[in-house]
Amino acid sequence: MERMKRILPILLSVGLLGAVIYFSDARSVASALRSADMRFVAAGLTLWAVGVALRIERWNALLKHVRIVLPFRDVATTFLAGFYLSNITPGKAGDPIRAVMLKRTQGVSFSQALPSIIIERMADLLAMMSIASVGILFLPPVIPKRYVYGIVAVFATILFVIVLAVSSQRRAQTFLRIVHRVFSFVPKIRSLESRIGSSSVKITESFASYRSPRVLAKTFAITAVLWFLEGGIGVLAFKAIGVDVPYLWVLTMVPIATLAGVLSLLPGGIGSSELVGVVFFVTVLGITPAQATAAALLARLMSYWMYVLAGSLSMGVMKRI
Repeated sequence: MERMKRILPILLSVGLLGAVIYFSDARSVASALRSADMRFVAAGLTLWAVGVALRIERWNALLKHVRIVLPFRDVATTFLAGFYLSNITPGKAGDPIRAVMLKRTQGVSFSQALPSIIIERMADLLAMMSIASVGILFLPPVIPKRYVYGIVAVFATILFVIVLAVSSQRRAQTFLRIVHRVFSFVPKIRSLESRIGSSSVKITESFASYRSPRVLAKTFAITAVLWFLEGGIGVLAFKAIGVDVPYLWVLTMVPIATLAGVLSLLPGGIGSSELVGVVFFVTVLGITPAQATAAALLARLMSYWMYVLAGSLSMGVMKRI
């Protein structure tokens, strides 16, 4: 039964993605992918590499702020391995695993490292909500804005709850107990139950240190650049199949599709993110479903699947440590 619970979301994701491809005319999708201009794909992969470096540096800077100083190579390996696990878990729930990895491989306190990951996710949420909320104002009226603002409202509530949870020791303790229950299938986390009380103190202290306006401004600036790069990857995916799309439209759609994918609770938002993107671009641009699906698959290849590949390789490196 437990195994079925883990397999079912994967089956749903694969089934939904398969349905999107099938109903978009699988042959036409395959034809568009075969004829894709590899120069644009190469450019997209270059943007992905820049984004990876920025993401790692963002986390490295946040770790250094709480006096966790590690070689860049170790930070990069842990980040990619953790990001891989985050991307294959429903709702990106695997993020805290990164703090566990640091504890196992570097002896870093879990409760000291966890706030850096929370700050990262808060910055990502804030950037995505800002881009989606502003960008939707400049899109054609055929897009129902109330749905977009509904998604933003859900994540704004989540963001508020996170801040509330880690801003006091008592609430942090409750938050840790929830994290412990969710990830109790990991032996290392299961063994930490007796330390929840002391860890909540470290979390609130570590989280409080990030209240510096300079640190928050730098983190948000890097995060904004990251999402602008994701928009660039989306534009290049369309160019690769010979379709010109306004950058602002793609930039707005990327966070909307990402947030919808997280809400679907499917691993990596696979299937759900593609479906939202395809419906959006077919509605707004009037392009064929096959073109929209091919572009969505290419964009995911140049971003999501590259993270999965790099992360799986990093997992292999960490297993040898």
